[in-house]
Amino acid sequence: METISIPTKILSGVDSLDELTNISNEKIFMVCDSFLPNTPTLKEITSKINSSNSVTIFFRCKT
Repeated sequence: METISIPTKILSGVDSLDELTNISNEKIFMVCDSFLPNTPTLKEITSKINSSNSVTIFFRCKT
């Protein structure tokens, strides 16, 4: 048997996106709706992520 434990931290509120600047040298996996890529909202979020991180954005369009 294998056990996988993933600690989860959820931040919300007016300045919660500013916490992204404190993350470095990590793999970040973002999940969003299919309408969010290439929007100003997603660009604002990703602009706060340090370039030392590896970022993958997942979205799925229904076809």
